[in-house]
Amino acid sequence: YHYSITLYQWLECWRRHEDYINKNYTPEMYRRWEVFLAWSVRVARQGSSTVFMIAATKQGDKKTITPEIEAVREARRIQSQKNLLPTF
Repeated sequence: YHYSITLYQWLECWRRHEDYINKNYTPEMYRRWEVFLAWSVRVARQGSSTVFMIAATKQGDKKTITPEIEAVREARRIQSQKNLLPTF
């Protein structure tokens, strides 16, 4: 149950910064994370389930991707993850 309190605080912070998030990202991303956080709070309060959020990216045709290209793409994917949550 105690983790639901932390999740709820994250959700409230997320909602307080809705304008900033929508301006710098997209309304879809804001809504996706709002739903994820809200359901996470609910599930944590119940203590009966686990919630996962999976973010997938397209990699393209693996037959034509060299190890060098894959290394560059992986570096970009890692960098893009830093942009999922804004710095306030």
